[in-house]
Amino acid sequence: MTTNFQRIRRSLVLSSFLLFTLTTAPSVAAERNITRSVGTFPAIKAENLNEKTFNLPADFPSDRTLLLLGFKREEADTLETWIEGLNLKEKEVSWFEMPVIPSLYSIGGFFIDGAMRRGTPDLKMRERIITLYTDQKAFASSMGITDQTLGAYVAVVDRKGNNLRFVQGEFSKVKALKITGLLRSK
Repeated sequence: MTTNFQRIRRSLVLSSFLLFTLTTAPSVAAERNITRSVGTFPAIKAENLNEKTFNLPADFPSDRTLLLLGFKREEADTLETWIEGLNLKEKEVSWFEMPVIPSLYSIGGFFIDGAMRRGTPDLKMRERIITLYTDQKAFASSMGITDQTLGAYVAVVDRKGNNLRFVQGEFSKVKALKITGLLRSK
């Protein structure tokens, strides 16, 4: 026979356990979502502006790489806000700027890349710019990008090609916090 005191105590223990579970579960779930892949960087062969060939994602230089993806020419300035905002030219962070150009234009890739080379005299910056000639919508879909406007995106991917997270648009401290914490390998 249980007393009222024991029932109350059991109810308090159960209530405390439920309260603890409900308050910690969202943070645990959020932590899991941070490292869960939201898409995949597809296998693609491409060159940087110094004409070095990459087999991506296998040739990404570290376990976590920051990608600045531009689907339109006019997004170059938006990507520049990330380069400046994160001071990427001065940091030892693995990163690439990747213009994603429709496959149709690969025929003129020599001219397009030549124009980008002339517009980028800094050899170190040329090393970081890899032009992707591919089906833009299929690439975006694979990466988990569903917005059809295909503007500027910043993503963190691993060597297996898992897109760990991405944000869209110009640099902001809030967006940067969402992304930069993922650059440290787990």
